[in-house]
Amino acid sequence: MNSSEETLYEIVGREIHAGSVRMGLWTKAFATVHGDVQEAKALYVEMRVEQLREEIRLQSAERAHARCMRDREDDLTILSEWTDLRSIPWKDMDHVSRELFSGNPDTLSRPATCERVAQVLEMPEFQVIDLVKRGYLIGVLHEGRWYCDLWKKPMSALKACKRCGYDMDVTLGQSTCGECGAPLD
Repeated sequence: MNSSEETLYEIVGREIHAGSVRMGLWTKAFATVHGDVQEAKALYVEMRVEQLREEIRLQSAERAHARCMRDREDDLTILSEWTDLRSIPWKDMDHVSRELFSGNPDTLSRPATCERVAQVLEMPEFQVIDLVKRGYLIGVLHEGRWYCDLWKKPMSALKACKRCGYDMDVTLGQSTCGECGAPLD
């Protein structure tokens, strides 16, 4: 018997000692054993312990569901502020090295997969990944999966090339435009 199971039996023992039995459950136990008081007591204890286990399981499931719903609402609230990201013209950023973004999602304040962000923003995942690569979103690549930080507001570390208008992430240390080769200011 583990300590949590022992605790349940202790709770039932205290209830019985205090005279606080559940009358419906006691009656069911008494009827099940055809009126034998000693057997009814033993059956009552087992039935009450099982009832407590079920209450704990339900409370745990309810807490997990509430936490999940709260997280989902937080995600949607945060992401609803990001809908303007859909208006940013898409640029293919496949030429940007993926290694620059290698990291652990645990380093992000509130990690969410780029797939999830794309679903909420109703845009393709590759565009969300390109927004990370372009500096509009904070994100990392971990074990082949892209993550965004939901607690960091979208930012812009971009400069547009004065010659062709191509957006470049100045944090990547680029000195020339990746599109036309013009020098950056």
